[in-house]
Amino acid sequence: MLMSAGAFAQGREVDIILKSGTAQRAELISVRSNGVLIAKDAGLSEERLKEDLTRVEMLPAQDIQSITIEGHSYVLVGLGWGFFAGVVVGGLIGGSGEAENEMDEAFKGLEVISGAAVGGLCGLVLGTVAGAATSQSDQVIEPTSPALLLSLQRFSRYPDGEPEYLNAIQ
Repeated sequence: MLMSAGAFAQGREVDIILKSGTAQRAELISVRSNGVLIAKDAGLSEERLKEDLTRVEMLPAQDIQSITIEGHSYVLVGLGWGFFAGVVVGGLIGGSGEAENEMDEAFKGLEVISGAAVGGLCGLVLGTVAGAATSQSDQVIEPTSPALLLSLQRFSRYPDGEPEYLNAIQ
């Protein structure tokens, strides 16, 4: 099978609860129809995994109660970009008017600053809402069928098939 990940690729870290009640956090390396390959040391290079296959463990599907994939929050990203865009647009709008006399010219800088402040506040609100709307919540999978288990492939280090050296792990 082809490898889709390079030397620096990394699967998502997942929280796994086994039917025995034990829990572990690990990197999802590969997904098979009968279980998952995990590395307890997340982020190891492919070379290190090849050198020491004992770092990779096969968890049979029948032993897994649930696998949780942590979601991502984009609230802070949205807040930052919204504020930045709001300040820029607000400042441009505030400074876009024509000065009709010397008094207007004297207050031109104040108009730019007040426009940037109002735009920044509006951008904060809009960016926060956009960030919250695009955030992803945790996803919990209970692998009751091979199809449910295989739905995790896109989160693994090798979503398009594992490299041959991993075939040695059963």
